[in-house]
Amino acid sequence: NRTPPKSWRSLRALALPEFVCEALRRQRVREMRKAGAAGVALGPADPVLTTRNRRPVWSSYLHHDLQRQLAKLGLPQLRWHDLRHTTASLLMRDGVSPRVVMDILGHRQLETTMFIYAHVADADKRKAAARLQHILAPRARKR
Repeated sequence: NRTPPKSWRSLRALALPEFVCEALRRQRVREMRKAGAAGVALGPADPVLTTRNRRPVWSSYLHHDLQRQLAKLGLPQLRWHDLRHTTASLLMRDGVSPRVVMDILGHRQLETTMFIYAHVADADKRKAAARLQHILAPRARKR
């Protein structure tokens, strides 16, 4: 199920949150047990997510599993690509530099990151309005 990436920029190292790394380590242990039970040694290039027969999990399965998990939680359906938008928006909302977010997403142009992926939350708009009030209100009262 391996397909080549869209561009060479897609081949990059990603810094992952520790909880994701830990989940991948636990999954790797499960895969090692599964391989051991089949009498096979697991190599470093072997996939971390496999079926019962140790074949790589297809992306369509992951999509359907995501939809099942979201439904269980009472959340709206999402595409995998929506998770990229969410990641970009959350990181920028928390103050991560747009340049860093651009690199994480693998974009060549900062404009792509800013105009397509960075969504502005209503709470951020209200916060900006409050800051503007703080900046301008004292000056307005002096007139």
